[in-house]
Amino acid sequence: MNQVFSCEIKYNYIIQLLIDQKLISEETHFWVDFSKANKKLIVVLIKLLQVQGYYKDHKMLSSQQIHDIALNTFGVDITTDYIRKIKFDDMILNYIPLASQVNK
Repeated sequence: MNQVFSCEIKYNYIIQLLIDQKLISEETHFWVDFSKANKKLIVVLIKLLQVQGYYKDHKMLSSQQIHDIALNTFGVDITTDYIRKIKFDDMILNYIPLASQVNK
């Protein structure tokens, strides 16, 4: 996941935020709950980070890239068909600020 971020500081900020929210393990960074609702949350999170400006060149990720990030970063396998159905605004994640509000 850190390869798509515009800088390491923003990546580390999001990882720490997810740890603080008790969504991922501090040791492994794997997602702590593998329920279907949390698969949706992972997809929304990854898509929201695109919209919030965290990725290089505001890059929009493909469904396959989102699948790979979910699997390789969080240890969760999500099908690309499921990813395509989820819109980033399906859930409200108020704890994620705009990338411009995070120190560069």
